[in-house]
Amino acid sequence: MIRSLFLHINSPKLTKYVLIAYSLAIFVVSGLNIKTSSHGFVAKDKIMHITEYSILGVLLIRYFIHSRKFNFKKSAIYTLVFATIFAISDEIHQGFVGFFSTGVFGGVRDPDILDVFADIVGILVGIYTYSIISVKYNKNKRKIE
Repeated sequence: MIRSLFLHINSPKLTKYVLIAYSLAIFVVSGLNIKTSSHGFVAKDKIMHITEYSILGVLLIRYFIHSRKFNFKKSAIYTLVFATIFAISDEIHQGFVGFFSTGVFGGVRDPDILDVFADIVGILVGIYTYSIISVKYNKNKRKIE
């Protein structure tokens, strides 16, 4: 199934639209007015962050390689930078959810630096996963540049 998805999302437009849709989904879910008690290290919460940002990492590096025609190294750096900025802004955004309730920034959900670290781990996992899949399933069997 992964191979099928990997090989069929080759269109630069489709790659971009999937990335935008997934980023919006992360933003919308982060904006839900749900009181969280996962401040600090809660394994289930961190695993969820790693999972969602590893998917974002795969989508973003794929975007840079297929839509922008960057090589792997440049795409990996851009993915790490842009996804990390997105993760930080997402945590700040969570601080303002339910602004008139209680919270660090006056919101219901509190930003957590450990979530950002989990997000960065997820981004790196996504980049690594993409590199493995692209080498294994590349039609031309050429190595990553």
